[in-house]
Amino acid sequence: MSIQIMKIYKESFHDVRDHMLEWIRVAYAPALVWALGAAFMGIIYWSTGHSVELHQAMFHQTVPIEKAGDVWLLIGFANLISFITYIISAMTLYINGFRYGILHEGGNQWWNLHLNKRFVRMILYSILVPILGAVYLLTSFGIVFISQHLFSSIALNVILGVLLGLFGCYVLIRIGLFHLLISIDGNQPLKTSWNLLKGNVLRFFGLIFLIMMSILIIAVMGIGVLALLGYLLSFVTHTLTGPIAVLIYLFGVYIWFLNWAVTAKALSLVYTSFTEGKV
Repeated sequence: MSIQIMKIYKESFHDVRDHMLEWIRVAYAPALVWALGAAFMGIIYWSTGHSVELHQAMFHQTVPIEKAGDVWLLIGFANLISFITYIISAMTLYINGFRYGILHEGGNQWWNLHLNKRFVRMILYSILVPILGAVYLLTSFGIVFISQHLFSSIALNVILGVLLGLFGCYVLIRIGLFHLLISIDGNQPLKTSWNLLKGNVLRFFGLIFLIMMSILIIAVMGIGVLALLGYLLSFVTHTLTGPIAVLIYLFGVYIWFLNWAVTAKALSLVYTSFTEGKV
């Protein structure tokens, strides 16, 4: 069966629009954990006399500091808590989104945190896949290095690099459903995803690319309108630019939410289109 790109694309956006409150409930607990981790990080940095930007706290980025002593321990503890909350929120967002997208689970309650065996599997596979990717990358460098040593041909090295890069992307796309499969307690998620997406790599990539571009266009248009409004209001009074900056941040949160929800629903529809009547 082939992935129906436009059908899934439209249904994904329509589902998020028609069930917005349910998707908000599904995202609420992980997002709250994320925000609490960012707030804790910000409070610790500010209380020790260090500045941290809002985007650095929200994306749990480590900020260099100059003071040593006990401050280092406190900052390190803040970064550790921030990292832990980030992992919890990211993994549970995967689980919550896919379980609601496929099983319609969690849309009627606000607190959904799957801190169980499912969560542990998600972390382990999220570590395993990058490790396998690093092994493949090192192997690819080794192949190109040997080619250079044997043939000393730049053209051959470029061809090998492109082919190895394309094959790596192909493999990543073929296993692109492994987060979804773990979320619904599927067995052998890498192998199952590989089998499900056989013959649909380009269609799967096209679907994700279409969603990404659509959301990017929405983001650019929305931020552009808000920025223009702020620019025009600055001629009236500079005090009005503050609320516009807040609106831009809030719109950024909405774009993040839209991207997560639509992508989760699209992948869920891809999976159900392959397995409907079989599971």
